[in-house]
Amino acid sequence: MSSPALSLLRSYCSPRTWRKAHRRADSIIYWSEGGGRIVAVVRGDCGDHLVYLSETSVDCSCWGFITHPYVLCSHIAAVLIRLAREGRARDAKRYIEVFENGRRCPPKMFLKTSLKNLNELFATESVKEGGLPVGVLTEFYGFPESGKTILVFQLAYEAMKSMGSNALLWDTEGGISKHMIPFWKPRFDRRYGINPKVVDVKVDVEPIVRPKKKKEEAEEEEIITEARERDLVGYSVKIRMEKAPKEEANRPRIYVLRCGAIEKILAIHGFPVIREISDAGKMTIRLLPHGHAAEYWDSPMYRLVKMGNIKYIAYDSVSAPLDIFGSAQENFPARSDAAKYWLTQAQNIAEDLDAIIIGTFHASINPAQPIKLHPVPKDGVAPLHRFKYIIYMEKGRGKDTRNLVKLYLRRHTAKEGWTDVNTKVLRLTNGGYVDV
Repeated sequence: MSSPALSLLRSYCSPRTWRKAHRRADSIIYWSEGGGRIVAVVRGDCGDHLVYLSETSVDCSCWGFITHPYVLCSHIAAVLIRLAREGRARDAKRYIEVFENGRRCPPKMFLKTSLKNLNELFATESVKEGGLPVGVLTEFYGFPESGKTILVFQLAYEAMKSMGSNALLWDTEGGISKHMIPFWKPRFDRRYGINPKVVDVKVDVEPIVRPKKKKEEAEEEEIITEARERDLVGYSVKIRMEKAPKEEANRPRIYVLRCGAIEKILAIHGFPVIREISDAGKMTIRLLPHGHAAEYWDSPMYRLVKMGNIKYIAYDSVSAPLDIFGSAQENFPARSDAAKYWLTQAQNIAEDLDAIIIGTFHASINPAQPIKLHPVPKDGVAPLHRFKYIIYMEKGRGKDTRNLVKLYLRRHTAKEGWTDVNTKVLRLTNGGYVDV
């Protein structure tokens, strides 16, 4: 690597990080390139970490980079060092400059909705009408009964009508198909003048087990009915959904996928992992050595979205699958790793396919300071860094305000959060949400 590039890279790394980066440049277990992007998996002290480099973003799934995004971690530095070793100093310098400029996958456009108050929350000086951000992750979070699921279902109609495409509702908690859709679909059909067909997506995620050798079979004294964790090498993911007949080729579709297990969710997004539990009860997430490739464009999720002409995706909710890690502090890194693998792939899909991707989260309050602090998403800092637009939803409690929902802008790429100016109100009626 040339001296200027070397100096630039070292300026973002501590001496310890720089030493680790040189060692980890030899511990890159996965590498893929395409379309000006590099996806790599680097083995670290606390697990395997995803490094993503593009013309607009430099990112890593490790805890250190999430908490200190202005300091290069050893995993990103290792990838850049490997580029330099291969005689690609110019490429390494280009990615360093991307990081230096602080560019982070900006949304390509906004989709204007019929809810003016919601549009204004996302509006900027250059896009005064606002609307739902496209090509980037958007988060809605709140306490139970704040109306998150109803809103994301209504926004699916907004996207289908405006974009002429289909929508996917990923149900991680259960009940959407049998309880929510039958009630709200006829009302939204009348309101938006479209009649989308609801299609259940069936996903089979089966473990791939290493075949036993003859010697192992001979030495085995008892029958083991379940595959041992050390024999698991990957997952087989099969997605099945009803094919649209010719007479319904132009009819919009709402795909509903029911899956709440975090291992299956990550496998569908292209990350075969195993959740390990120590004798002390500590959980860790480990990438399997074989299985499905980690590129987002080769994941089952990407193929589903592209083949289904899906431009709107709602994960309801992201919090539920992560609850399996519990609230123990020792499990926070595993919870964060799972969320980062999942959401990094979702961001890549949103950016590549110009899709609207929304995730709902449960809200929580710090019990030590319940009055001073605003409610935060339940699952730590990962949502705060992966979602570029965050809205907190609060339902009214009084007799006259119980149908009102306040929308607080928590995060925006160009606006200040938690201000009265950036707070709007919607009313929930029998026909869905309307402006107040």
